[in-house]
Amino acid sequence: MKQAILDLLRELRGLGKDRRTVEKDLHYSPNYIDQALSKGGNERFYLALKRYREALAEEGPYRYSEGGARTAGSGTAMAVSEPTETYGGGFWKQIPEYRSCNYATQARGHAMEPLIRQNAIVGGRRLDDPGFIVYGEIYIIQARNGMEVIRYIRAATDAAVVLLAGADESVPATEMRRADIERVYHAQFVVNPL
Repeated sequence: MKQAILDLLRELRGLGKDRRTVEKDLHYSPNYIDQALSKGGNERFYLALKRYREALAEEGPYRYSEGGARTAGSGTAMAVSEPTETYGGGFWKQIPEYRSCNYATQARGHAMEPLIRQNAIVGGRRLDDPGFIVYGEIYIIQARNGMEVIRYIRAATDAAVVLLAGADESVPATEMRRADIERVYHAQFVVNPL
């Protein structure tokens, strides 16, 4: 992980972004990168750095060709906005899938494979009314007992119950009483591990 982060930082330096500028643009504390690297790096930071590099490559004065070669482009440097409470701000505003998200979690287990793999980051938008669910969509469900799952929600014959289904349709869905649901987030994006 550390070497992958160092490679991305080298590319960013070639785009005119030193470590302190990256920290500022991504709203990390000063010297965060040095501290993260001293611990071997982490996947969340690596993914943030990768998206940042991709956004700069698309919007900045250089674009990357399919072969990875840097070529001159006509864009200008991407403006990074101030943070907002819905998605953490910074360059995230430039990524449509992140705009309306106010929660993200790490997937555990294999029930949603191949769409959502173990350790994937899944982001969602909180439903103000957990009773308003579009059946057949993927949701992050937090139960009152502390359990959290990522599943398709399907209708049940009993209106007081919903069915939580995985990606494998041969596995029966699990029932959950609506009264046991504390929060529901409509899934907006998935970042699967490499």
